Amino acid sequence: MQAGCPCCSFRLEQQDLFLPPSIKEEEEAADQFLSEPPSPQEAYERLKEHTSLLLDTHCHAHVGQTVDAKYTSKHCIPHLTCALHPNDWQASLEYCQDSQHRKPALGVHPWQFMHLPSDWLERLRQLLLEHPHCMVGEVGLCSEARVVRHHSKGKQEGLRLQRQVFRQQLQLATELQRHVSMHCVQCEKDLIQILKDQESLPPAISIHSFGGTAHQVQQLLQAAGTKTKLYFGISHYVNLSTGKSRQRHVKTIQTIPSDRLLAESDVSSPSDVALGTAAAVGYLAWAL
Repeated sequence: MQAGCPCCSFRLEQQDLFLPPSIKEEEEAADQFLSEPPSPQEAYERLKEHTSLLLDTHCHAHVGQTVDAKYTSKHCIPHLTCALHPNDWQASLEYCQDSQHRKPALGVHPWQFMHLPSDWLERLRQLLLEHPHCMVGEVGLCSEARVVRHHSKGKQEGLRLQRQVFRQQLQLATELQRHVSMHCVQCEKDLIQILKDQESLPPAISIHSFGGTAHQVQQLLQAAGTKTKLYFGISHYVNLSTGKSRQRHVKTIQTIPSDRLLAESDVSSPSDVALGTAAAVGYLAWAL
């Protein structure tokens, strides 16, 4: 850890955060089965009764920090706040510098790859070197991004440029051995191919608010192999849906290995972090 860099002091020593519950805990949970996922408030109240350690693995809390100026770290749980664009990087770092409960991630979101400054990649490298425990994110692929669908040279050219920016950030994260938080919407096939093509990858990659199929979970894990630890983040805010879509997503969650599941809030305000993360945990518990 670098001296004078509080944002890099975020640590958790416990190694088994995502192990399955004991048989006794499973039996108790079965007695309290809910036909619907609990609401965010219900999940939060239930979790308060236990000594559970909540950890939000993806949000953008720094975006709303001015709105929640009086919100102090003692009310918050540990969380990763992901920047979206070079104009956003410093805000993420400054938000994290005064609290060991916060960890920054810097990157270019797949909706924000157009009109980047010419030196964006070198600036990103320099900031990552200055903050050795900073992650890379939110990066990724998204065929539904407006800048892709309405690109002046057509969608295929938009997708090509988006993939190029993603690959550059993935290579940088691999070089510097940083964990990656990524966005992937309707691009699972592309990601599978990229994971297969790369000779080496970052130590860990988390796919944020994963909405793919159970079959794609297996394909992605196989493509990642031993090159990286691939995680799947689930958020109440993005993933909770109804009808056939919900049934499919429950099957997806049940396919993911228990030690590769992450809970995330995906909120944009510090005061929403705890409730959003509890809601994700409640949804995961209900689905499993």
